[in-house]
Formats: sequence, structure tokens, C-alpha cells
Amino acid sequence: MLSGHLYRCSSQHFTLRSIASQNPFALLTLAHLRTQRARHAADRLYAAKRQLTELLYQRGGHKERTIVMFKVINWMMALPEPHQRRYWRDVLKLEKERNMEWISPPEQSFIDEGWQKGLKKGLKEGWEQGLEQGLEQGLKRGLQ
Repeated sequence: MLSGHLYRCSSQHFTLRSIASQNPFALLTLAHLRTQRARHAADRLYAAKRQLTELLYQRGGHKERTIVMFKVINWMMALPEPHQRRYWRDVLKLEKERNMEWISPPEQSFIDEGWQKGLKKGLKEGWEQGLEQGLEQGLKRGLQ
């Protein structure tokens, strides 16, 4: 029932947003409401996640708490891969603009390494699939 109550209150998200700038629970509640409102629309969810991240960066506070909040929001508002890559670029830009480092260098290197592995795997699978399709089409044409 709490979820339904929160959803009904979502029309008051502007008030909640002003409260969220000071109250971490309100920030997480706002993240939940914005996730519900996006309803699997990746562009809307991306925009909401980016706005909440900016709000989190604006509120400042203890680094450890901010990192925990950042991770919860990132988990709660999971994005499809292309949108997530775009989001990470935005986060890095925000960090540079505000001279903050919420993602540690080791975490960033793991992220970069994961992207590289994913890209190599995708290219390999794409190449194999293209070769297989090319052979099938060649055989069909040769048999006709």
C-alpha cells in the first residue's frame, strides 16, 4: 500500500524535490516515484536519473553517504546499456565540473575494462554471425 500512496503523492514531486535536496530519504523516495512514472520508457528514466544525480551532487554532504546514495539510485533506476553509457559520460562530466570524484579510479578502470570486453565480445559474435549468414546465402545461391 505504501507504493500506491507514494504514487498518488507523485503530483507533489516538485515539493518533494525541494525536500530531497536536504533529506536523503526524500531523495530515494523521489527516485522511486520517478522510476514508477517512467514506466520502462528509457529516455524518461535516463532524464530522471540524470536529474536526481545532479540533485545528489548539489546537496553535497559526506562522501561515503553520497556514494551509497549514488549506488542505490543507480541500482533502482537501471537503464538499458546505451542509455547507461550516456549516463556514465554525464556523471564523469559532472564530476569534472564540480571537482568531485565519486567513482574511484579502480571502479572506473573496472567499468572501462568491462566496456572493452563487451565491445570485443560483441564484435566477435557479430563477425561470426555475419560469416555464418554469408556462407548460408552463398550456399543457397550456389544450389539454385
